[in-house]
Amino acid sequence: MDRDDDDGLDAGYELLTPRSLPKGWDYPPEYFRLLGLGITDLEPWEMVFGERLIARYRGLKQVFRHPTLVPFAARTDRDDLACFDAAEGGVVVVHDFAGSQWRRPKRFSGFNAWVRQALDDCIEFGGIGDENAWRSCPSCEAPRRS
Repeated sequence: MDRDDDDGLDAGYELLTPRSLPKGWDYPPEYFRLLGLGITDLEPWEMVFGERLIARYRGLKQVFRHPTLVPFAARTDRDDLACFDAAEGGVVVVHDFAGSQWRRPKRFSGFNAWVRQALDDCIEFGGIGDENAWRSCPSCEAPRRS
């Protein structure tokens, strides 16, 4: 994977380049494994890439004045943003676009711990395990009964 483009984005999934990231930090291998499996959407969470990623990264630096938070996923039903914490390790979920009293981050020990919670959120949101979930999917067909 070429990670040296000058526009601040990496090729492929359009991630931040090493020059754009906090010094000495890089995305964890578990993150690349998830992307390699093609998992970019665990409804209500979706991975952020490209210009959207750059905008959220810059916004975090301005609003939170915390240059070590690297966003990677946004929750679509609220203003939560999942970020790698390059300074302290692990993952934090911040409530973006809110007053300072609502910005207390929720911490996870690492990316895999966040993925487990995101999967629970997906189940709770109705994306998995709901026998009628296919009805809300425009490209899905009704389940066939044998």
